Parts: sequence; structure tokens; C-alpha cells
Amino acid sequence: MDRNTEFFLELFRKIRFMLLLVFIAASAISVYVLMPRVMRYKGQCSFYLAPEPLNNRLSISSSDDIHRTNNAKERVLQFVYSGELMDQMIKNFNLYDHYQIDTLKPYHREIAVNRLIARTEVYTISNEIIKLTVYDRNNEIAASMANNMVAILNQLNSRYTEQQINKEIAMYGSLVDKNERKSKEQIQKFQDALQQINDVIAQGKGSTEQKQGFEDMQQNIKDALNGITFIVQQEVSNLRTYNELLLNSRSDRSVIVIKKAVPELKSKKSVLVLYSLISGGVVTFLVLLISYLFAYHKQQLLIMFGK
Repeated sequence: MDRNTEFFLELFRKIRFMLLLVFIAASAISVYVLMPRVMRYKGQCSFYLAPEPLNNRLSISSSDDIHRTNNAKERVLQFVYSGELMDQMIKNFNLYDHYQIDTLKPYHREIAVNRLIARTEVYTISNEIIKLTVYDRNNEIAASMANNMVAILNQLNSRYTEQQINKEIAMYGSLVDKNERKSKEQIQKFQDALQQINDVIAQGKGSTEQKQGFEDMQQNIKDALNGITFIVQQEVSNLRTYNELLLNSRSDRSVIVIKKAVPELKSKKSVLVLYSLISGGVVTFLVLLISYLFAYHKQQLLIMFGK
């Protein structure tokens, strides 16, 4: 055994207890530092948006329909980070305690919201399907938070859709009333004209040719009146039918879940222990190496840096 090996073994024997303490301390610190990064379970669910009745209506403006369709998905994505959704999540899961946030400190709500946003991912994986993922140190809470977030999204989107439907119903209702008034006015005018002609014919005034002309005019007006009445009735019927379809198309499910989030079954504690042992071993090795170099070159260091 050469001199360097003997020196190394002798040094190791002298500081072995210190190295053990260094290993334990480094491993414990590694657990504390790596836990938020390693102990991250994800709750992931996928869903798509149910067809909205507004996108299938007989619209006055086709460009408005295209605008609604293109923005429906973006609207839901924005709902994920809305203040109302965040407040419900904080309340439902008591995130102040879960994230260990002191509610007596200023901006405690903003801190909780920022942490939740940092642990939430939402993105589209196709033209229709949206995937939402929530990360948490607890696998069951991560899955529950993801499912609850999608449920809140459904509530928010359904409420928004219903508000838009109410606006459409109000608009079409006013159109129905307006068309009914106009049709009644036009029909009344035709009826007045017919009555005047009937009065002239009944009084027997005018020549035979004039009477025949009045009778032909009377028949033409009747035909026009019947045609206008039929058209107006059809238009009113169509508008009323559409309003009924809008009312019947309301649904509590505007977000259709394809796959619910389930807790991850594989524990990550073994991974955390492995990483902490590796970190402790690396730190211990570095301490041993530095101690060896310092002890081996102690005389030279004292000459260089000593008094």
C-alpha cells in the first residue's frame, strides 16, 4: 500500500463521523429542497365543448356566427384563470391552509391565486379537445382539483351561454311582435279597401263594366291578402319555433368530459429518497475530497497563505 492510500485511509478514519453527519444533513436538506419538485402529482382530465345553439341559429350576420364559433374555445380557456373560478377553488379546497399561506399577511389571496395558476396547465390537443392538468403534492387532491375545476368551467360557460340565449330570445321576441303589428296593419288596410269596394258594388253605382272591374280588383286584392297573410304567418311561426328551440336547447352541460382525472397510483417517495441519497453522497464525497486535498497540501498552503 503506497503512502497516498495510507494517508487517505487514515484521514477517512479520523473524519468518518463528521462525514456521516454531513451525509445525513445533506440528505435531509435535499429532501426539503427537492420535495416541491419531485413530489408533484398531476390530475389530468380532457373535455370538449358541447355545441352551442347560438352557433346554429338562422343569424342575420353570418360573420357574427363565425366570430362566436372561433371564440367559444378561447372563452373557456380564459375562464380557467378567471377570478371567480380561482375564488371557488380557494374556498372548495381551503388553499390557504393547503398552501400554508398566512391570511393575516397582505395579498394573501393573490399569493394563493398565483400558486394555483403556476400549478395549472390548460391547452388544446386537437381542434375540439381541451386538456386540463393540475399539479399538487397530494395525488388525490390533484385529481379532485382538476375535476372540480372542469365542473366550475361548466357552470361558468353554461351561465354565459344562457345569458347570450336570453339576449337572442329578447331580440327575436321583439322581431315577432314587430312583424305581428305590421301584418295586422297591412291586413287592416286591405280589409278597408275591400270594404270600400264592397260598398260601391252593393250600392249598384256605376256601369256594368265598372262593376266588373271592381269585382276583378276585389278578387285580386283577396288573393294578395291571402298570400301576404300566409307569408307573415309562416315568418311568425318560424320565429316562434326558433325561440322554442332555444328554450329547449338549454342544458346544464356545456362542457362534456371525455376522461375524468384519477389519482396517480405510483408513489414518488422512493424517487425522492433516491435523489436525496444521491445528493447526500455527492456532498459527502466533495467534503471528503476537499478535506483530503487540504490535509495533503497543508504544509504548502501554510507556506503560501500563512503569516
